[in-house]
Amino acid sequence: MAHATATVPRPETNKPFKPGLFKEMFPDGYELLVGTSQIYELQLAYEESRLLTPEELIRQGAYFARVNGTPTNHLRMCGVVPVQVDEDASARRKSFFQANLFKTGYATHGLFPYRGKFHPQMVKAIINIIGLRPGDTLLDPMSGSGTACVEAALMGIVSLGIDASPFCCLMGRAKYFGTTLDVGALDECVKHPEKLLNYFDGVDGSQHDLFRKPTKRSKAPFKIAAELEELLKLCYLDAVGYARRRVRKSVGDLFEVVLSRYVGAVATFAKVREEIGIVPAEARFIQGDACDLKSAGISDNSIDGILTSPPYSFAIDYVDNDSTQLEYMGVNTAKLRQKMIGLKCDGLEARFDSYLHDMDKVLREAHRVLRPARFCVIVVGTNSNQLKRAMGTASETDLALDLRVSDIAKRHGFSLEADIIHPIEGIHNIMRDEHILFYQKH
Repeated sequence: MAHATATVPRPETNKPFKPGLFKEMFPDGYELLVGTSQIYELQLAYEESRLLTPEELIRQGAYFARVNGTPTNHLRMCGVVPVQVDEDASARRKSFFQANLFKTGYATHGLFPYRGKFHPQMVKAIINIIGLRPGDTLLDPMSGSGTACVEAALMGIVSLGIDASPFCCLMGRAKYFGTTLDVGALDECVKHPEKLLNYFDGVDGSQHDLFRKPTKRSKAPFKIAAELEELLKLCYLDAVGYARRRVRKSVGDLFEVVLSRYVGAVATFAKVREEIGIVPAEARFIQGDACDLKSAGISDNSIDGILTSPPYSFAIDYVDNDSTQLEYMGVNTAKLRQKMIGLKCDGLEARFDSYLHDMDKVLREAHRVLRPARFCVIVVGTNSNQLKRAMGTASETDLALDLRVSDIAKRHGFSLEADIIHPIEGIHNIMRDEHILFYQKH
């Protein structure tokens, strides 16, 4: 005999597809940018929505497309972006830039494909979350390709980048200067690419005055203001690196292609900058030592916020990676290696110990220069696979750089306020994720 079963009514809250998650996280009228889907992005977007007013989100938010119907400046800035890849680029490369339209392809951030660099969109959100506002000063003591400082400048925040590598300083200055140029400032360059190529190749010694400002006595038909030299030098070095990756193309074949890309990036951003009303704040880049910020003239309690990512020395040998550019600039790479964090020793185990020793000095200096109650944000990841092979007896805790760096930060007077995990896309086979560590000075 079959037994009857009672039907238990389900509570209303168990109905599927109730529109709760987004409503719980964001107020009505807040629209996220297309592609904002990863957990770390939603975490950063939530903090932006919680800490910024609607007007501030429109002006400087990183992850929102519209607020109460008004397009954000970030959406408008990314609405028209320069060509990042050539027509004959692979479908994978083209799709990467399309997918990362709002993350890294705007302004001059796309100039020079530097490995392991920040996503500027993420940088913008972090700057907002740690409370920096126009007129404040941001420090990146290991500035790399200059992303944090350039992005801060676009937000009206004064910035200072320190890096041991003169090539990194060149990148930062060139990208920053590109954000300040007027439309048409590089028109003459497009007309005379062969003269630029000869100048940087050192073919024509008579071109020595190419970058001097025009004078009444000078009759040379082609002159460029002196401050353009670094931007054009970066363009040339980009073409040199590009030629090394393309077996059947020479620097001469590719220089004009890369030059047109640089000119397009500058011109595109100049137009958007005028439409939105962006006035870049000052950004300075100094060759120096993150372990000794006094040598760069940074005094106690003078910095409003610090954002940096230590070199991924175990995954990328930055001296070898940049050897072509460094040698062109006449840099003694052996001496530079002795100044680079995590590259002073041979062997992963020795590099690991050297890295932690240097980070102790870096965090000591960071605590000294940061104002009380302000934030120091460090983005760091661990390539556990390689380190495990080199240091087989070490535990996962011993190798986890986020934990080791946090121990050092605590000793120097920082408290860890948040740890957000950011998946890595570019070197996923070596490192799967990195930690965005928010430390506060007490």
